Amino acid sequence: MFKISEVISKPVYSIYEGTKVGTVSNFILDFSKKKIIGFCFVDEEMEFSCGFIASKNVFSLNEALVIKNNELTAPLSFEEQTVMNKPAISVSGEELGNVSDIFFDEKFNLISFETTKKILLPAALLVRMGQDAVFFNTLEKKFTLSKVKPKEKIEINNLPEIKVSILTESIPIISSNYSQESFANENKIEGEKQFKTKTEIQFPKKVGAFNEIIGKTSNKTVVGLNGEVIVKDMQIITAEIYQKALKHGVLFQLENAVL
Repeated sequence: MFKISEVISKPVYSIYEGTKVGTVSNFILDFSKKKIIGFCFVDEEMEFSCGFIASKNVFSLNEALVIKNNELTAPLSFEEQTVMNKPAISVSGEELGNVSDIFFDEKFNLISFETTKKILLPAALLVRMGQDAVFFNTLEKKFTLSKVKPKEKIEINNLPEIKVSILTESIPIISSNYSQESFANENKIEGEKQFKTKTEIQFPKKVGAFNEIIGKTSNKTVVGLNGEVIVKDMQIITAEIYQKALKHGVLFQLENAVL
């Protein structure tokens, strides 16, 4: 078992070149795997240039960190972060002290965290390592980040423009339980206002069914949206005409155009 405090400041040597590569300055953790994935080092002879050594490339770790050759080092291409000295907070709001040390095994798996209050927190309790604090679950029940994840908001942008054509001729809406006599009496006075383009109200013939209208002859021209002709006067109604009238919302007019 190793302590991270005893690894920081250790010299880094390369076996093949027989040279000192630098000095361990930091370490990088993988939160999800609870593992140390590598070490950062500084090269004092190269004006303190920084580099990175992946844990899998560490040949041995004792009083020095040893690698096989210099080809196993890489430039430090990311911003260093650390959990050392950050507050350790429980999900129940307890202050457990600041992280003072980390224990890990020979395969670089995290074992536990030690705080300034001499509290030893198993790595299995680790919930989150953030910018300002490290969170642990000290509750008896299981806790996962998914329980505190914000709900995703769906934003709908660039909706297609919908154009609506309004028919100039008013069409009465007939319920299934109407009577022609009562309907005519109730709308006798209002008829002139509601149907300015018609002198009388035409009630729908009881056709409606698909197989009762196909093959019959239209007694007038029926026009759909944007002035498109659905059926001409004295034209035989086909299945295609029926579907077209349904699509244009003029099936009512088509049914009343049947001889």
